[in-house]
Amino acid sequence: MPDMARHSSRSRILSWLLGLVAVSLLAIVLTTRTALLGTVPEKANEDVVQELEEFRSFAQDGIDPHTSEPFASHTRLLEVFLSRQIPTSYEALVGIVDGTIVGLPGASGRSLGAGDPLIRHATQSPMPSGIYVPDDGEPIHWGTVTVDGGEGAQDVKLLVARFTDADYREISELMRIVTLVSGGVLILAAFLAWLITGRLLSPIRKVSLQAFEDADKGTATRLGFDGTDEITELARAYNDAWVREHEVRVVNQSVMQAAEREIREGIDQPEKLRATCQSLHALSRLAPGTRGIATEEADLGVIVRDVVPQAIEASGRAQVDRHALVDALRAISQMLTPHAHQELQAGASVEGETAWLWLRAPGFVADKEQAAAMIAWPVNSTSAAVVRTVADAHGGRALVSADAAHGTTVVLELPAGGEQGEL
Repeated sequence: MPDMARHSSRSRILSWLLGLVAVSLLAIVLTTRTALLGTVPEKANEDVVQELEEFRSFAQDGIDPHTSEPFASHTRLLEVFLSRQIPTSYEALVGIVDGTIVGLPGASGRSLGAGDPLIRHATQSPMPSGIYVPDDGEPIHWGTVTVDGGEGAQDVKLLVARFTDADYREISELMRIVTLVSGGVLILAAFLAWLITGRLLSPIRKVSLQAFEDADKGTATRLGFDGTDEITELARAYNDAWVREHEVRVVNQSVMQAAEREIREGIDQPEKLRATCQSLHALSRLAPGTRGIATEEADLGVIVRDVVPQAIEASGRAQVDRHALVDALRAISQMLTPHAHQELQAGASVEGETAWLWLRAPGFVADKEQAAAMIAWPVNSTSAAVVRTVADAHGGRALVSADAAHGTTVVLELPAGGEQGEL
């Protein structure tokens, strides 16, 4: 019994397939994460710029709602602007005058108090915008705009801060879901791959198990397969070859046993021993189990008369192996002669795509057992082996008929076009 666990092609294919799927899913997850993380700074910068642009427009064109006149002070400008803003939960807007917070938006948004590290960082920075990274948080994008009040005027600034911690939390949650989905896809892929590979490799496994079982029993079992895919065809071809090899082995064994018996019996019968040697010589040129031989067009009448000179009903041309047919007809003659009470009759004819060559022993009516022994595999005589080998090699068959009116007739039925192949 084969070690399926150690030599399982199914496991190997499954491993490679799952490895490919896992790498693909990992690439998708990492690419998605990188793309999402890349959008956070870009979106944060856009939000900061938008708020600053809104303040610049308000500072340029804004009107104090109490006086319906332009703002008398920048402090008032900041307070009115901030009171109208509704920042999101990840934004903070702060008005700063000479480093002091003078205005905050409504209850929404993030709150920043005096002395907050972000405010100190932004007010002390020589740059109008930047990124502040707290010790225990995500980067904060900020920007400031200074209201120009002329020489000696107060330092008035609007600070806009865009927090990114919520964005990164959302991305983390999204990636957790994507990872779980990818894991589910991998599990589903493993299940489907296991089923599919099992179905694809089922013919190979079936024929492998049967071959090991047959090897233990010394038999060969022809299996049935459903499907026309390459793997099924491979399994079918292997099973056919295995059965064919076993059949040929059984045939060769029967030939050797028949030859051994005939040689032992022919020690005191030179004619019988010579016939056995002729059959073995013929089998040495065309071994049992041969399928397809090199053929040439030949006159069947000439071939028949080489064996039975008095044959008159012999004519027709066909693609055959001349020497093999002569050997087969001589083997038939050797089987019929001991039983014949008259001279053997012979003939040949061709009709359409079929050629017939036959020898007849008038007066001898073979019973079923005798008739089968003349052409059946495995054989019980070397002559029968020659007849079947030649018929099979031509892609034809050997037939036996027996009746009181005609006696026993052995017929070679062959395709007239011949079976082209290699010896």
